[in-house]
Amino acid sequence: MNKRTLFFLSLASALLASGFHFASMSQIGHGVHLRAQAVTMSESERGAARAEAGRHSGRGVFLWRVGIAFAAVSVGFVVASARRKEPARRSVLILLLIFYGMLQLL
Repeated sequence: MNKRTLFFLSLASALLASGFHFASMSQIGHGVHLRAQAVTMSESERGAARAEAGRHSGRGVFLWRVGIAFAAVSVGFVVASARRKEPARRSVLILLLIFYGMLQLL
């Protein structure tokens, strides 16, 4: 395990990046749902629903940025692992990071 430290750090970072992205999508989706519900509410309830939707959207954007940071850290660990010539399958990490990149398009 000592020989593959950077590999495992990169794997954990990539998985955390994907998890943060899914959490971000959930928060933004909840915010959009609240905005859609606010259309049918009375004027007094509408303001509160929009404020709550804004909070969810803000959390979603924050989680999205944290996910991007973890993905960048993961790429750094992959490069460092390759330079150290660790005996690990970096193709798994590269595919996981490509999957994360494709998630950005959703």
